Amino acid sequence: MMWQSTPFGLDYRYAEMRGCINGDQYSYYHSQSASAGTDYQNAVSNAQSNPQGASSVSAWTNLQYLAYGCIETHYSGSWYSGATDDYLNVFVQSLESANWPGGEK
Repeated sequence: MMWQSTPFGLDYRYAEMRGCINGDQYSYYHSQSASAGTDYQNAVSNAQSNPQGASSVSAWTNLQYLAYGCIETHYSGSWYSGATDDYLNVFVQSLESANWPGGEK
């Protein structure tokens, strides 16, 4: 269905992202490893209680840590536990170098 309908594909992809941000994927990550499940659960909790607080990754907020983990999952299929790779590095660099309207990010 995603191949036949771009709107469906967008809805599906970003529903998956929203579910990750909401904490709905704990059992999936925990089935891969207990430490991944725990890190994901902590990331969700930290992002909910203090989204702008400092995360375990320098210069990232708790919400960024969670969101970037969910983005990395789209690429790798597993929780990243703060370790970046080429995919996530390119994404973050593109995000930071974008010419946002009004200069806001």
